[in-house]
Amino acid sequence: MPMIAVTPSWDNNTRRMVVNHDYINAVTDAGGIPAVIPPIGDAERLRAALDRCDGLLLTGGDDVNPACYGEEKLPCCGELTPERDFAEPVLIRRAMERGIPILGICRGMQILNATLGGTRYQDIALQFSNALKHPCYDIPADDAHTMRLLPDTLLRRVMGTDQCMVNSRHHQAVKKLAPGLRASAQAPDGLIEGMEAADGRPILCVQWHPESIQRRLPEHLRLFRWLVTEAGK
Repeated sequence: MPMIAVTPSWDNNTRRMVVNHDYINAVTDAGGIPAVIPPIGDAERLRAALDRCDGLLLTGGDDVNPACYGEEKLPCCGELTPERDFAEPVLIRRAMERGIPILGICRGMQILNATLGGTRYQDIALQFSNALKHPCYDIPADDAHTMRLLPDTLLRRVMGTDQCMVNSRHHQAVKKLAPGLRASAQAPDGLIEGMEAADGRPILCVQWHPESIQRRLPEHLRLFRWLVTEAGK
């Protein structure tokens, strides 16, 4: 069974790392073995840990430091996790060097875009639009809005549909896509909520949280099955 590296959240107050069990369930439901890689401050050891794995799952969590994409932190930006901002770009670059699959979720999408040269809205309501309520923290596993999967994209092929219902636990989003990435999903207000590699490399990212709804809506489990299947090649 393919081993999937999973990035944990990090609590600066308690100095503890945490992985939402939904991620563990999703990887195991898809046939993989989850392996948590702590956000240690040693690039060589991070790369060595990833070299023992077959795929990379970048999970949600705190906001990405705007310095990662060349901006000053605004008051609307939330809590930051320097440990993850260091570790995850190392893992992303190593995964891309090896050609192993990457699935980025919420913050995972944000850090991958920033690592490759993209930018973000530090707060959707203030900098993009408040036409659609994106952070619905009170309903983490329920439907928040529809999502349109763009034609001729890997994401659409993997999920097997052109539209789906999603949850929403994010107040930031992609502003400018990094070179080499293309949009693969849009919210009803036009916000980019899915992206992938333009050249066909095994990279998929979504802004919603499929791990929390994959047992209720099978199209979301297909994202994790794609990750595990690609990791087993």
